[in-house]
Amino acid sequence: MGVAQTWFNMLYQVLLGEERGPRFGSFVALYGIANTRALIGRALRGELVK
Repeated sequence: MGVAQTWFNMLYQVLLGEERGPRFGSFVALYGIANTRALIGRALRGELVK
C-alpha cells in the first residue's frame, strides 16, 4: 500500500467513517467543493467524532 493510498484511507476514515470511498476527485465533484471544505473543517475541529 503506497503513501497516497494510506493517506486517502485515513481521510475517508475521518470524513466518512469508512476505510474506502470513491476517488477523491469524484467525491469532490459529487459533494461539491464548498461542502467538501466544510466537511474537512468539521473533521479538523473534531465535530465528526462521537
